[in-house]
Amino acid sequence: MDSADLRTRLAEADLPDEAVEALSARLDDDSASSAGVARAIALPWTPGQARPLAIAPVRNALESEHSAPPQAVAAIAEHVTAHYAQASADQASHSPTRLLCLHGPNGVGKTAVARSTARALDRPCEVIDLAQLGTAEEIWRRDRQPGALMGAVERAQSAEAVIVLTGIDRAAERWGSQASALLARLTDPHRRANVLDPFFGVPFDLSRVLLVVTCRWTQPLATDDLSRLDLAELPGFLIDQKAELARRTLIPAALADHGLTPDALTFHGNALLVLIRSYTDEAGVARLDELLRRVIRRTLVANTLGGDASPSVIESEHLFDLAGRPPVPERRDRRAQRLGQSAALVVDQHGGRRGDVTAVLMPGLGHALVPGFGRITMLDTTGANVSNDLAVVTSAIRGRLSDLQVSARFLQEFDMHVQAPRSTLAGDSGSAGLAVAIAIVSLARDRPVDPELAATGSLSVDGRIEPTVAVAPKVLAAHRAGVRRVLLPRGNERDLDDLPPRIHDDITFIPVDDLAQALQVALR
Repeated sequence: MDSADLRTRLAEADLPDEAVEALSARLDDDSASSAGVARAIALPWTPGQARPLAIAPVRNALESEHSAPPQAVAAIAEHVTAHYAQASADQASHSPTRLLCLHGPNGVGKTAVARSTARALDRPCEVIDLAQLGTAEEIWRRDRQPGALMGAVERAQSAEAVIVLTGIDRAAERWGSQASALLARLTDPHRRANVLDPFFGVPFDLSRVLLVVTCRWTQPLATDDLSRLDLAELPGFLIDQKAELARRTLIPAALADHGLTPDALTFHGNALLVLIRSYTDEAGVARLDELLRRVIRRTLVANTLGGDASPSVIESEHLFDLAGRPPVPERRDRRAQRLGQSAALVVDQHGGRRGDVTAVLMPGLGHALVPGFGRITMLDTTGANVSNDLAVVTSAIRGRLSDLQVSARFLQEFDMHVQAPRSTLAGDSGSAGLAVAIAIVSLARDRPVDPELAATGSLSVDGRIEPTVAVAPKVLAAHRAGVRRVLLPRGNERDLDDLPPRIHDDITFIPVDDLAQALQVALR
């Protein structure tokens, strides 16, 4: 398109005066890109028709489509309401604009929640995967194409779109202070109202855009970063919630993607629950969705080979052939619990996890510096030595032998190896400490551990139990694993208020202050 045509389009377009001046100046510059000017003219400069905020559809969508916890629904509703009030104010606000942050493990539907929120608000939604960007600067500018942010606005063709930036925690780990600078810039009202992308060469107002960021955990974010965010936690699903999501959303979507009607396949009886319990061990439903699609594909193949076009009914006994061997081992017979075994609640990228702690004894071989003094070696499930991470556990035990009823001679005469799960969450590496201490003392006192109990919490050198993080994902993991009692630090007692009532019905929570108190509960 030549310069004359662009000037005609510019004159006919409904653009702010500043934008017309800036684009006219670009047309006078022979080196300016005509494509950039043409696309700048086509940006959504005119705000959409003002509509009153209807928050009820947002709440209904989050509760019915995603089984979002009430606290998350409330946080999202509050943020959306505040955003509408700020965007529709007669005078521009000079206070920082907060961003909505959806946080939770992989597969819990953070991006899907943002999309549902956008649909309920009747706004388009665009997603920017921060992992695909080399630097934070690519949000604002890229070579020969718009920056990621303005590119999303151009695709959405709306200045009131919902734009989701996924993986801000990973970005913080990669970019360091650049990620903090990005959040500061996105929440600065003046800079939000004057975003200048070099490709378009004209400032654009993003005040009405609803920006959402997602992350697995908030721990990698700096304190100043957290102050710019309205947090809504999506910790994961209960087993019956997974089943309901599968019936209502995952199965119909998978069938439609394979060109099948909703009644082409059904799960009979408890087949779906067996698939969830025996084949998945995650907070979200990504693995479940993958398995459902595998079942559908293999059922299609079987029906095609057999010439059967009738609806398929999946029974529990069909799952081995259709889904393969269950990767999740059968739950251990609780009556077969042995000495030196306990259960720890930790977290990884997939959410909370219940992991076994096993301690075994062997004749002491002495120590290079202290002959005859028993060694306690601790390994994680990969075989890596984590003795340094959990060194405080042995200090807490050896420093209170009398209170814990542990024989000093026992610890001197025997070496001990302990295998324990490790939490991969920053700042939570010691959360298996309480469970490790229980397993060690179980051996030392020749008393088995309550097999229906799991524990989380780190220890101090004097045996106090320190508060832990990510309580909700850990408790959800305990519920999925059938745990009946949970030991946790007294300092986390308040976190229990946010758990679903169903969990309180099925699990007894026992807050404890120190190791001696925990052992009274844990050892039989």
